[in-house]
Amino acid sequence: MISTSPALDTGLYRAPWQPLMDPATGEAVAHVGWAATQDMRAAIDAAEGAFPLWRGTLACERGNALRRWASAMRRKKTQLAQIIVLEQGKPLAEAEAEVLYAAGFKQSGLGREGSRHGIQEYMELKYVCVGDLAG
Repeated sequence: MISTSPALDTGLYRAPWQPLMDPATGEAVAHVGWAATQDMRAAIDAAEGAFPLWRGTLACERGNALRRWASAMRRKKTQLAQIIVLEQGKPLAEAEAEVLYAAGFKQSGLGREGSRHGIQEYMELKYVCVGDLAG
């Protein structure tokens, strides 16, 4: 959660808001919720709870979701890059290239499903353990 106002209280974080500093100027450009241990545990629990639904989703639907995510990153590349510039002090062109590179990983994550649906940019094989391994 990023806010331009340290007074914003969404109730998502129990720990205090911290300033996000621009390394070039030393000025606070936003404030971020500093997650406490229980916040991280809640995020992990939510991800574990959502995984069965994702796992049960057809490969073509998962592929479509990842393509939409990659497309959104490309559409918003300048806005995302500006966050990287403020946070890390990188030049804008380098930050935009980083966003596009990351968007490519969303499609490479499609693996074999992506190749079945016309995405040949990257291929990777992922193994998922299912069932009892202690035979």
